Amino acid sequence: MKNHPKSYLGFHRLSPSKALRDYVSCYWFIQRDVSIGEAFVEYLYPDGCIGMVFDLGDPFHFGDDVQRKGGFLDGTTTRARRLMIGGEIHAVGVRFKPGCAYPFFPVPLSELKNEIATLCELGLSSAENLCD
Repeated sequence: MKNHPKSYLGFHRLSPSKALRDYVSCYWFIQRDVSIGEAFVEYLYPDGCIGMVFDLGDPFHFGDDVQRKGGFLDGTTTRARRLMIGGEIHAVGVRFKPGCAYPFFPVPLSELKNEIATLCELGLSSAENLCD
């Protein structure tokens, strides 16, 4: 496990297994409690990657949108986005390499350009318990 420049947020990154190395850039997790009234702002820049996130804490805020708790897919982006996180931060994610997430999802990923979709919206029925 390597520390990351965002380790002040409790952010850690793990390398994928050899079997998934062609598809997955990294696994990551973040865990930290942030006091009421305090929040952290990070900027996410386009890199051609798609991320799958399991948010087990308080919701993330992407710009003016609040992402519901649970599992979601963060599609490729063409512009920088503001991410605000605060409260109980507890999330796990998979960062896919550019163009390499398609074997794992039942929809054309081009439909997710600049979009965030819950795993349930994508028809991943095995993820239904993550949607509540």
